[in-house]
Parts: sequence; structure tokens; C-alpha cells
Amino acid sequence: MEDIELKNMWRSYDQQLQEAKILNLQSWAVNIKTFEYLQSHKAHAKLASLARFKTRAVIIGIAWALFLGVLLYGNHFTNGWFSFSVLALFLFAVYAVALYIRQIILINRINFGEPVVAAQKKIPELQASTLRTVRVLWWQLPFYTTFFCMSFKLKRIITTSCYKKLQCLSRK
Repeated sequence: MEDIELKNMWRSYDQQLQEAKILNLQSWAVNIKTFEYLQSHKAHAKLASLARFKTRAVIIGIAWALFLGVLLYGNHFTNGWFSFSVLALFLFAVYAVALYIRQIILINRINFGEPVVAAQKKIPELQASTLRTVRVLWWQLPFYTTFFCMSFKLKRIITTSCYKKLQCLSRK
């Protein structure tokens, strides 16, 4: 009898181990799915935040390009260097806006449901586009010195005209 009881106990213990093993595997599968979901959600949230930033940059870039266009039109190309600088800044702004729009399109093309390799191929393209945009924005910096130089020129003109008016008043 002891032999049969021992075998029955062993079988019940083995069955409990199998049930525990199945529960552990199910728990492990749930943990992996939860981890994958959290990682996917975190990446999606970061890309959504990046897309919002790029959208704001597009709006500001369009407003800046419009301002430069009005400034260029209002100048009527009377001052050559100033007009050239504003035109260059306008072209750089339009190009940067186009690059930002392209980046938003690249961000929206990333699908987290597709294989990881396919999504990882799109990330370097987005990084290269971001670096290209930063490079374009750096290229336009020398043209901003025109505003600085023009402010000195205006200050000199204003100072000279005020000085002449003061001389005329002091002679009377």
C-alpha cells in the first residue's frame, strides 16, 4: 500500500508542479507583453512629443518667413546688402520649414506594429534630417549680422541728424 500511496502523492505533486509551471509561463508571457507595450508606448510618446515640437517650429518658421517677406517687400530693394541678407534669411527659413515638414512626415510613417528592423531603418533617416536642419539653421547665422550692422548705421544717422539739428538751433 505504501508504494501505491507514494506513487499517488508523487503524481499529485508532479501535477501541482505542472500547474505551477503553466501559471509561471502565463505570468511570464503577460509580463513580456506588458513590457513590450510599455516600451512601445514610451517610444510613441517621445515621437509624438517630437512631432508636436516640429509642428510648432513649422508654425513659427512660417510666421518668420512671412515677416521676412514683408520686410523684403517693404524695403523695395533700396539697400542692396540688407535686401540680399533678408532674401537669404527668407530662403533659409523656407528651406528649414520644408525640412521640418519632411521630418513630421517621417515621424508619422513610423509604425510600431511593423517589425523592429523596419522601424529602426526609419530612425537614422529622421536623425539625418534633423542634423541637416540644424546645419541649415547654422548657415543662416552670418546673415543676421546685417541687422546688427544696420542698427549701427541707423544709430549713426540718427546721431548725426540730431547733432546737425542741435547745431542749427544753437546758431539761432
